[in-house]
Amino acid sequence: MITGGIIEVGSFGTLTVGFVFAESAGIGLIGHGLSMTTDHAKDISWPGSFHVSNTEKRHTPDQEAMSELVKEYGKKGVSNTDADTLLDWAKEYDFPNRDDRGKLNEQGKPHWEGGEHIHLGPKHVKVNN
Repeated sequence: MITGGIIEVGSFGTLTVGFVFAESAGIGLIGHGLSMTTDHAKDISWPGSFHVSNTEKRHTPDQEAMSELVKEYGKKGVSNTDADTLLDWAKEYDFPNRDDRGKLNEQGKPHWEGGEHIHLGPKHVKVNN
């Protein structure tokens, strides 16, 4: 006979804390619960975060190429023309992107300390003038 259970202590957003108790073959219940929790946790994302759903675990080859371009040119920077091209490619390849060139903070300065930039995935790509 399999017996066991979880006593919930509290929930904090998407995180639930509890105590597990099991008897006899209860290890099977714990293992099943952990595997289900792990599977469901794959789809958790925080507001504003870059998120790839459980069904989209891998980038396409084009998206992987975009990631490599971001790694190579993100800090060095690109020209305005190259930034336009990267944004066009990102849209074509369904790669997260945003154009923040010209966006100013409350003091009238570029909102990112690195200056003018675009976003590709979760990363800033500096735009050299």
